[in-house]
Amino acid sequence: MTDPKAMIAQFYADVDNSTKTKADLASYFTDDFKDHDRHPLSPEFLSDKDAHLGFFDELKGGFTDFTHTLNLVEETSSGRWIVYWSFSGTHSGTFYGTPASNKVAGCNGIDIYTLNDGKFSEQRHAEDVAGLMAQVSAA
Repeated sequence: MTDPKAMIAQFYADVDNSTKTKADLASYFTDDFKDHDRHPLSPEFLSDKDAHLGFFDELKGGFTDFTHTLNLVEETSSGRWIVYWSFSGTHSGTFYGTPASNKVAGCNGIDIYTLNDGKFSEQRHAEDVAGLMAQVSAA
């Protein structure tokens, strides 16, 4: 079995890698992946997995040179994995309808994953998307 901590670190590295595609990232998720905090703008007809992967497409389309810094990756006593991260990048493309501002922006977030057979099967998460949008929106 793959080391979960190493797999999680590799996942975020792949998210940050501009050459990794949605299909590459999909391999980290079970087919029946459940996002307990699904983005409200995600189309209802998409599965949680496809909606979640669509968020990464938005990141890749809206920001260049972005990175996630993993500040904490720890297993809980219940077997879930907590990831506290920081994100930063240059807003050089459209992100959820907001045109490029060419500003460097960032936010923090926390992901709580359940793993099944070395893949993400469930996620709970919170991130400061509102703060990120305020940084890139026109004053």
